[in-house]
Amino acid sequence: RRYPRSKVLLTVYAWFLCRSGRPASARRMLLKALAEATLSVEERATILGSLAGLPLFWDCPEYLREADAWSRQALDLQPDDLALKGTRGAVLVKRGRVSEGRSLLKEAFERSAQAHDRSIFACYLALAASKRGNARTAEGLLESAEKEHPDCPVQKKLADRISFQIGRRAGSRRRPRLHGTTRGGAARSQGRNFSGPGVSKKA
Repeated sequence: RRYPRSKVLLTVYAWFLCRSGRPASARRMLLKALAEATLSVEERATILGSLAGLPLFWDCPEYLREADAWSRQALDLQPDDLALKGTRGAVLVKRGRVSEGRSLLKEAFERSAQAHDRSIFACYLALAASKRGNARTAEGLLESAEKEHPDCPVQKKLADRISFQIGRRAGSRRRPRLHGTTRGGAARSQGRNFSGPGVSKKA
């Protein structure tokens, strides 16, 4: 199979594969691209960030252990990237390292200027709060996530999943309207979309 040579198109295609229920294909494609010796630092961080996002947004928890390594490597390459901080924080929260993850998510949430990214950060901050037994705080963060970007299907999916995890009654919150979007909403933060394929502004 031939994949796009552009790393921007590659990560967009990986997102498409995941939306089509084929995260394993996306993983194989991204790992193949990661093995290229000519990658720039930014390209390598972008691909690692996309790999780390697989178990955060799709039904593939079997990749969570690998996502721990991928997200750490990506942030090591670009430590000031807020999207990668959020990705790393979310992975840590899901891995049970709640305090470490919450710290990174909180920084990313407070510093990001992108409503879409902030909504995703808020969702994972809600998960962190629920893991610490703070259900009321988790509820408030889910409401904040919806206010930040109410029309984002990725935010809706995450919020519904986390609502279920904290025992929230289904349908108790206003459900955002779904739109036909590309790349899960397409907002970008620090050159990378937290929820999607990690597209660089320098495309």
